[in-house]
Amino acid sequence: MSPSTTAFALLRRGLRAFAVPIAFVTILGLYAPTVEGASNKYYVAPSGNDGNPGSLDQPWRTINKANQELGPGDTVLIREGEYDEIIEPYRSGEPGRPITYTNHQDEQVVIRGKPGQAHLVAIGFSIDGPSGSDSYIVVDGLTFSYGHDIGDKRFGWLVIRGSRSRHNEIKNCTIFRAGDPLENDKAGWDEFGIILNATRNTLVENNELSGMKIGIKITNAARYNRIRNNHIHDTYQSSISIGSSGSVIQGNLIEGNVLERSAIEDGIQFLQDDKAPDRSTDISNFGTIIRSNIIRNNAENAIDLKGAAHVVIEGNILYGSIGSSDGPLKGWNRNAHATITRGSRTATRDVIIRNNVLYDNSNGIRLHDGYMVYNNTLVANNRDFTGSNSDWRTNDRPAFWGIRHVDSKADRFVIKNNIVAGHNVVELALRLGRDPHADIDYNLYRNNSFADFRTSGDWIVYSFAEWRDALSNTSNISGNDSHSILTSAPLFLNAPSKPMGNHSNHNFGLSADSPAVDAGGPLTRTVGSGSGTQIQLTDARYFYNGFGITEGDRIQIGSAIVRITDVDYGEMTIKIDRSISWSDGDWVNLPYSGSAPDIGAVESGFVATAVPMDLNMDGRIDVLDVQLGVNVFLGTGNNPGIRDRADVNGDGTVNVLDVQLIVNFFLLG
Repeated sequence: MSPSTTAFALLRRGLRAFAVPIAFVTILGLYAPTVEGASNKYYVAPSGNDGNPGSLDQPWRTINKANQELGPGDTVLIREGEYDEIIEPYRSGEPGRPITYTNHQDEQVVIRGKPGQAHLVAIGFSIDGPSGSDSYIVVDGLTFSYGHDIGDKRFGWLVIRGSRSRHNEIKNCTIFRAGDPLENDKAGWDEFGIILNATRNTLVENNELSGMKIGIKITNAARYNRIRNNHIHDTYQSSISIGSSGSVIQGNLIEGNVLERSAIEDGIQFLQDDKAPDRSTDISNFGTIIRSNIIRNNAENAIDLKGAAHVVIEGNILYGSIGSSDGPLKGWNRNAHATITRGSRTATRDVIIRNNVLYDNSNGIRLHDGYMVYNNTLVANNRDFTGSNSDWRTNDRPAFWGIRHVDSKADRFVIKNNIVAGHNVVELALRLGRDPHADIDYNLYRNNSFADFRTSGDWIVYSFAEWRDALSNTSNISGNDSHSILTSAPLFLNAPSKPMGNHSNHNFGLSADSPAVDAGGPLTRTVGSGSGTQIQLTDARYFYNGFGITEGDRIQIGSAIVRITDVDYGEMTIKIDRSISWSDGDWVNLPYSGSAPDIGAVESGFVATAVPMDLNMDGRIDVLDVQLGVNVFLGTGNNPGIRDRADVNGDGTVNVLDVQLIVNFFLLG
């Protein structure tokens, strides 16, 4: 497996400082912000006048003047102050020549909106280019806090809408709703920080959002958008909401974010199609990648997959999902029962879940049709809500558990190469009476306790030996945990048997003497021998092609490491980026070191192509990563995920040594 996809900075071991000394003054001087292809710079200030030319000495008075005047390549630098206005550009930028709204130097600019109007940013509304044009609008470094009561309290603050509204950016902004989110909801406020409505190729990066109902809402088949390195916290409902795509692959990427402390629901919540004839069976929310995020301390689930299919969940750290609370909600909501799940009376299928670390949640992963669950680490997900009636063990079903097959219709699922350790009732709970088609093997367990959740509603607990026999006696299950391990301890580098608290206190990498090292098995195998770039597999559902927004999977076939360019799930074939030769039955996995893959989320000894110095996770190490490292060092960078990645030498603090590592790698490659 490729541990570069794991949000937790487990790759830091093995990094060594480069020998080239870089003076700190040189580090600070490497980056000077520029606007590519900028044609004109204009200024807005509270002391200005719209009759002025818009220069630094003679600025405009209003943002509305900038809305009307800016053209491709133009930048408006807004001076410090509060503005009861909205950003609503009349024109579109062009490739390499965006229209940019930003603050002057480090001055504090607060956009409060316009009395009687809902939005604070409206892109795609008034643009008068050809057919609405391709927008190319950048909003950078501003603060948004709505300052008016407009009567209708359901609205989006920063809205980008329309399928021809493309290539826009919202970055480095603070978007906050003052007050307690629960009290705001009681008062009728139903607000969304950012709405991406049918838009495409938009970047939402390095923003902080808090206080509203939902931080970011993706809706109406918005496609190929990147939601990256944001900190979304203290929302009422969820940090991110993803609406149905109408069975179209959306290709949206949610990466490197910190999503925490939703008051009643989830970190990320998918939604089925409200217009579907039967919402309980609708599966039309296609093609999202969720990777390298920290999702923690949310009231219900970390990820709720209502109506979702063809989703990839990889390399995330998920902890502290509460399940429910007797705090402000008085224990009314007990629907969670899992960190990764789908809501009641909804459907989901065909989800890849891999390389994730889950601990101290209210249960682990709930299985559904076509779920491919492999190379994850699930430890002590035993968190109960704190109110009355909190002893779930009195129910007729097992809790707490690591992985559970509860959906009676679930079939075609896989549980392979996972560490599932320390769950209070059972490690696995399956509906064996349903005789699902499943492949279960090469896992590591700690508790000698497994459950068959019977069709009649009761359940029986097995020892590990009895569990293997029960699997063997179920006709459609293969693997039968025959190569799996029961051990007293997985032997992590630095994680207790019941980890709790911040992820930075734990390291779920494997010690050299861990029984999980080189103990994994093949995900799938080649069918027949041959050479070329198209290969038949026994099961191609482990992998994906990037959904049009990122590269396809990097995999290992025998000893060859290649990149997937396409996957045909019907024919069970893959296409790869170069020609190789293979033999019948060759193992196919994510890349690994040693004689076999490790079990769990982190492959020991593997050197990935991606490195932690890529702080903004755009696939390369450049001057932007240097600037982010400097910002963290100086205390001006507040994104927790970037702070974690900036500690590249793993000593627990971000200092000049970390910045020097990033600079040296940038200069020397």
